[in-house]
Amino acid sequence: NADDYLHPNALVPVGELSARNPDWELVFGNTHMVDPNGKILWEKNSAPCTSLKTLVKWWEHASMPHQPSMFFKKTLFDRVGPLNESLHFSIDLELWVRCAIQTQYHHIDQTLSCAVQRSDCKSDGTEVDQIKSHWKVIKPFLGYLTFDQQVDFWGDYYIGRLSGLKGHNHLDPTHFPESDEALNGVVRAIS
Repeated sequence: NADDYLHPNALVPVGELSARNPDWELVFGNTHMVDPNGKILWEKNSAPCTSLKTLVKWWEHASMPHQPSMFFKKTLFDRVGPLNESLHFSIDLELWVRCAIQTQYHHIDQTLSCAVQRSDCKSDGTEVDQIKSHWKVIKPFLGYLTFDQQVDFWGDYYIGRLSGLKGHNHLDPTHFPESDEALNGVVRAIS
């Protein structure tokens, strides 16, 4: 629905890796961000070490995988269930987190898709709504993190929050969960 499309020959490396590694259920690669005429604007290089630990840190979106460059085996999709279509802004994130609980992510360091950047895309100008949605989605999954991962999560959250506040005095407090809720997360992590 966003006019994204596969990069030429994208299925070749996906097929080759799948044939050599039949137990792999999820592979992902990089994405060319293009204008409506197909001109490459920039390349989104996904972090090769994508996992539950990295996915719940949704604020590090520059390193997140991009949906059109992800390939799932049907067995995985059958286990995790369908997309939650009620999640307007976090539909992909929520699916990826459920997948990370079930299987390992495998990165292909190649461009596998092109994502069209349009002026009318739903992510343009809706940052506050996206942030609220992402928090709602990831909170139930924080319990799947180990103790050390939870401490790391909340530490990175507060370091990022303090850095943002220092450099951006206009930062809207609705971008973050209630302070008491976040602090309770830290207390639960270290208890």
